[in-house]
Amino acid sequence: MDNYEHIKIHTPKIIIYTVCAAVILIALLISFISFGWFTNSKTTGNGINGMNATGCKFELATAGDGGKYDNYIIASDGQAPEGEINGLPTDKNVTVTGSGGTEIKWLMNSESNFGNNAGESADGIQPGSFGKLTFYVVAKQNIDLNLTISLDTVLYTKEAQPIDENNDNSAFIIPANSSEAKLTKGHILFFKNKTNGVYSDMITDKFTFEKLGAKKDTAYRVDIYWIWPEVIDQLILPESDSLFSGKDYGKIISDADTQTLITEMSANSECYFADNSIADLGLMLDNISKGSADGSFDSDYYNKLNLKWNESDQFIGTNVGYIELKLTADDSSLGNA
Repeated sequence: MDNYEHIKIHTPKIIIYTVCAAVILIALLISFISFGWFTNSKTTGNGINGMNATGCKFELATAGDGGKYDNYIIASDGQAPEGEINGLPTDKNVTVTGSGGTEIKWLMNSESNFGNNAGESADGIQPGSFGKLTFYVVAKQNIDLNLTISLDTVLYTKEAQPIDENNDNSAFIIPANSSEAKLTKGHILFFKNKTNGVYSDMITDKFTFEKLGAKKDTAYRVDIYWIWPEVIDQLILPESDSLFSGKDYGKIISDADTQTLITEMSANSECYFADNSIADLGLMLDNISKGSADGSFDSDYYNKLNLKWNESDQFIGTNVGYIELKLTADDSSLGNA
């Protein structure tokens, strides 16, 4: 049990794009330039003007420097804010969804720069990449806000082409119930907090935003942290485990989130391992989480799960070309303040 071997498989870099409107994907597929843009829900009301008339309680906003592909933004996808909004950066270009807009989109890259900067290059993401998503909830009334924020991904094959009026790339969408989609969900993790390099409060599908006594025309910042772990060790082994010695990585999530992940992995192995028929997976995860100093630590378990995790990274990199990350805010406000 003292022959520890870590097998790391190179995973091709893939670009994760986050888009909700067809016209934007043209820019995404043409260039790997970082940007963060918004879109209105196309299923509610009659555009921005129609939604303003409904007395909506909030809109979403983001801020960034002037970008190379700003000309791809059309009025229904994003607009400059009307009037002064407290709490938004004053040294950057600001884009809002318009009242009633509920969806937000980003390009994710290895540097995680979401400012739509013309001079920035994006290397794509791969195991070891990480970043932060920042957006703002703008109150449109003096009100208590209670929102449910959902994170959803849409995967495309590498055959996807620039979108235009004759091509929506729907033929290249990878089914949501596919192995690619499940493994991507399990390998790119989202958290509410990050302190001294340690992530905590993992987000699975949804989280809540609450602001009691929100003030009209005031923006409230929300940060979401994401990481594609380089190896499974970073999620399971104890922080000071000797198996991290000499490596350029270490434990990255809190102990509470480790236990949450062990439960998730045991119940939904298809989201974490290319081979979802691993026998006694829960037992193996519990054994590894004790650390290599524990007398019962099984190096065979450790090696097998490392191999299966890395095979899953390889599977994602080989089969997925582009990924849309869509953040949706559901208004379930408590009422006027």
